[in-house]
Amino acid sequence: MRVEYYFLSQYVSVVETPFRHVIHGRGDLTLSALSEHLSLLTSDPERFDEKRFRRQLAFFTWTLQGAANALRGDVYSTHSLLHTTTH
Repeated sequence: MRVEYYFLSQYVSVVETPFRHVIHGRGDLTLSALSEHLSLLTSDPERFDEKRFRRQLAFFTWTLQGAANALRGDVYSTHSLLHTTTH
């Protein structure tokens, strides 16, 4: 259950976005919102907002990083990477 908790975006208000799950939820920080916005690059490039896309991608990536860390510890730690590759 700890991993599932990390799929709830920590970067939005629970009051403003009650369905904040990045895969099954609603709102600007979900995978579907990111995908829809990315599709604007081909369908309507004038409406694509690079700053918004970078923000969506960063928050989604950080949320996934939290879930990955819950599975295996701090997987993005440089020390952890160096330690595992030397053995």
